[in-house]
Amino acid sequence: MTIYDRIIELCKERDELPAHMCDRVGLARSVITMMKGRDTISSKNLLIIANGLNVSCDYLLTGKEFEYSLTPEEQRLLYAYHHCTDDERENVAFILRKYDMPFPQEESSISQAI
Repeated sequence: MTIYDRIIELCKERDELPAHMCDRVGLARSVITMMKGRDTISSKNLLIIANGLNVSCDYLLTGKEFEYSLTPEEQRLLYAYHHCTDDERENVAFILRKYDMPFPQEESSISQAI
């Protein structure tokens, strides 16, 4: 399966057209169109799409998530977090703040830096 195929599959799982995903993350729709024939993408665009689809770049490149040395419970929590909606992520942030563990706003800072 190619990077393009994985992106299309993830969009289908989320009931989102690839063109709409591009609009949402601030990429030109042509980024996806150009990948269809060549399956090439810049690392910058790969990172933007991965963040927008809540998956790792590893997953888009290989079809496998990077495996940390985590317990099975930690792996399930991480998997669930990666598949959360924005509202669900806000709930996680609320819980972390409740226990005085600030929630890093990595996604917004990554997209602003790029």
